[in-house]
Amino acid sequence: MFNQIGETMMKFSRKGIPIALATALMAGSYTHSAFAAEGEIEEVVVTGSYIKRSAQEQPSPIDVYDRSEWEEQGSPQAVEIIQNTPAMSGTLNQSEQYAGSGTATGLKNINIRGLGAERSLVLLNGKRMAVTGASVGKGAQYVVDIGAFPNIAMERIELLKNGGAVTYGTDAIAGVWNYVTRGNFEGFEISLNHGDIDGSEGGDDAFGAIFGIGNDTTNWVTSFEYEQRGRLSIPNNGQALHDGTWPLGISSFGNPGTFHVFGNVPYGGDPTTIPTIIAGRVVDPGCGQYYDVGNSIAANLNLYSQCGYSYMPFANVIDPQKRLKFFSEMKVALSDTTEVYGEVLWHRLTTQYEGAPSYPPTNPGAGGGWTFVPLSNPALQDLMANHMTADQAAAYTAAGGASWWGRSLAGEGPRVEFPREHKTLRVVGGARGQIPFEALSELDFDFSVAYSEVTSDLGGYDVLTDRFGLAVAGLGGANCARVSSDPSDPANDAVRGNSDSGCYWFFPYSKSIGAAPGSAFYNDPAVRDWFTGDSSGITENRYAVSELVISGEMPVELSGGNIAFATGYQYRWYESEYDPTGDNRIDGPGQGSPFHFLGVSLYNYLETRNWAFFAEFSLPLTNNLDVDLGVRHEDYGLDSVTKPKIAARWDASDWLTLRASYEEVFRLPVIPSNPQINLELYAPRGEYLSIETPVPTNLAPEASTNINFGAIIRPLDGMTLTVDYYNLALEGPFGREAATCSCADLILDNSGNVTKIVTDLINGDDVDTDGIDIELDYRFDTGFGSMNVGMNGNFIMSYDVAGELYYSVGGRTNITGGQTSGSPTGGAYDAVGKYNVRAAALPIEVRSMPEYKYNAWVGWSNGNQSARLYARYIDGMDVDESSTAYGVAGLTSVDSMLSFDAHYTLHLMDDKLTLNLSALNLTDERAPLAPHEQAYDAYTHNPIGRVVKVGLRYKLGD
Repeated sequence: MFNQIGETMMKFSRKGIPIALATALMAGSYTHSAFAAEGEIEEVVVTGSYIKRSAQEQPSPIDVYDRSEWEEQGSPQAVEIIQNTPAMSGTLNQSEQYAGSGTATGLKNINIRGLGAERSLVLLNGKRMAVTGASVGKGAQYVVDIGAFPNIAMERIELLKNGGAVTYGTDAIAGVWNYVTRGNFEGFEISLNHGDIDGSEGGDDAFGAIFGIGNDTTNWVTSFEYEQRGRLSIPNNGQALHDGTWPLGISSFGNPGTFHVFGNVPYGGDPTTIPTIIAGRVVDPGCGQYYDVGNSIAANLNLYSQCGYSYMPFANVIDPQKRLKFFSEMKVALSDTTEVYGEVLWHRLTTQYEGAPSYPPTNPGAGGGWTFVPLSNPALQDLMANHMTADQAAAYTAAGGASWWGRSLAGEGPRVEFPREHKTLRVVGGARGQIPFEALSELDFDFSVAYSEVTSDLGGYDVLTDRFGLAVAGLGGANCARVSSDPSDPANDAVRGNSDSGCYWFFPYSKSIGAAPGSAFYNDPAVRDWFTGDSSGITENRYAVSELVISGEMPVELSGGNIAFATGYQYRWYESEYDPTGDNRIDGPGQGSPFHFLGVSLYNYLETRNWAFFAEFSLPLTNNLDVDLGVRHEDYGLDSVTKPKIAARWDASDWLTLRASYEEVFRLPVIPSNPQINLELYAPRGEYLSIETPVPTNLAPEASTNINFGAIIRPLDGMTLTVDYYNLALEGPFGREAATCSCADLILDNSGNVTKIVTDLINGDDVDTDGIDIELDYRFDTGFGSMNVGMNGNFIMSYDVAGELYYSVGGRTNITGGQTSGSPTGGAYDAVGKYNVRAAALPIEVRSMPEYKYNAWVGWSNGNQSARLYARYIDGMDVDESSTAYGVAGLTSVDSMLSFDAHYTLHLMDDKLTLNLSALNLTDERAPLAPHEQAYDAYTHNPIGRVVKVGLRYKLGD
């Protein structure tokens, strides 16, 4: 039956039936419920287990972030909540540029314990949903965009920090983020929030509205939210000078560029050819010019280039983003013991990636960095006549032209604007209640079907190599009456640069920059449009989940009461379809790219079907000691896995509770049907290159053994201290081989330059991490109001990646065991306290990892007023030796960061009207410098400085 339901949902997805379901299933709240004797519904928290109890009674560590706390912090956006959670490490949220995959613009994600965003499961009201079609890191790191959830609909967030795969299945390796909505809200509420950011074009704005009605049998809640984030460019942010004085983010490919005698290059590693190369090298006379935004940098950047530019002035700290969110839920009681429920979520994110004006011609088909400029090009003729020695001009004439090291657009701009759009639809329907079964008391059931789909439409563009070659040869233009497609064919000589024949020149020359129409070196924008191609694609991910959970008490009584249990079945169907829609589309593997820089794409389709059984038991051995046992069996077609868990909670005294848990968790492989292509900065060249990952053939599931020991201490009335030790041992994590590994397949041009890298997706080296979470909360009354002081923090004791380490040192690939040269020695790499972003290039992506992160606060409330002050500390990090290859002399560490947030709340009109005033990063601390193009660590620090926020909320009802 369950398989048939999954198959039916799969068919519905292709025919637009989700819209019909959205209408038919306008019903409800997930939060697991049981019916009291008089027929009322009792809400309980169940994250981490389907056995009914509150979060305070769980044997596993759960953080609950409720709405009241959210409002006292000025109604923060999702990115602020994530950033202020100590258990999160290495998230990609505040700035996505030149970090992660480059396609995750605007997406918000979590990363519990630094094990990777794809290893943390995100739930909405306890139910799964489809991931977006853009990766947030190297390889296939696809995640649920939690920015899709309307904040005005949030009741609380429950964060399970120690796995959860036995209860929820695959992906819950590091933990679970469960977003619970206000399913019982009645009345009307609106909220307005504005955040002012220095240098931003508009700052942050959010408007939300929620409406709920109910009676004895029915409750319906609907919410709407609009968010926008204005552009914050890197120059306006002022983190570092990107006029050439900051040594990173500089490309050797500029415009103006550098000319060489055709045939004198490539170098090919033969040092005897260097004098000839240097003798014929001619730098464009416009090199070093400064433009309104960018600049041209006159410097000896490598053997071939003495003219480059900084691409960072065109990038943003925050790309412009707009979100629309709609969420509706309803529940209807059919009887005193049964209700039906459902919910609908619709979300759209529109944003654009903005960055470097054009890409360099690094693809093999693009000449591996070189563009041939014929003698007939007037730009080369002018250069030879006015800026070359006689010997140089003779050498160029004899060679028949020049090899140009440059790109079509550089410091003069404008920036590129790549559109990104993500649409989400999620529909849930089900029934829950009590089953009349005399042998078992309080037997509850929850049956549901959830369908979700995310469509990600990612656009971009790049120079088409063949067309660019024609334009440089005077044969550019859509209507050019060229005789041959070969730019060097003499048959085309009559029409070169002849506008009457529709043929135009492209001049790779500084005199064309800013040239007016009609001038000798004017580059017609229509020609640029003609030689620029689309690199785009649409990914559609669809997910259908049917599940049945039965829970209650067994007729077996122990010293502390009856044994409680939960058991269930889950069937999951997942479909992903990627359709390349631009010039990047190819029909089969092995075809070259038509672009200067970007790669090509294949149509890709994959489908998976999983089914699972699970069971949990809570054994009250005494009045003070509960032991939980659980097991899950999951079949994913290729194989199956069975994983157990055991947990215990002991109330040792009125002031001390001890808890412990052991759980084996897992993540199943999803095998694409075609190779995957990403871009990555390759240190030896200092440029971004294509990284191709073939279809894997022998991936096994990831597995992890998660252990937790904790104590809850209540030394004083109103004070609670929680300390937890955790240990996660991840085995065989999915990861792409390092681009600098000797196992990588390097594709070279005739010069011996790497132009493309092929690496495999593998089960990588094991990862072991452990640490301590601590939280203190103390509430007490004084003569001037109620006070609350506290702190929470995370101390990472170790994060060890086993096996050999791969480094790129001095432009050569070495395999070392933590050294910078020599033979492989093996050993483990400890990432704690290090800036790992471009240090050890490990198969699993390890991001920057400060050893300590903590928040401390003091709060006050009196009548209709409240205030809070937070201190937020992030520990410093060492810069690994191989990161220094990126050219920041003396930057051997990333400093710690201490910032303060202040909030004030005023309630008026009998609590109907609430005003919030917040100052985030009150003292305007700048993010510490890091060896990265952006000059800060986007995974760890907030670079935007002080943010002043004003919020208003008006409500009628409860």
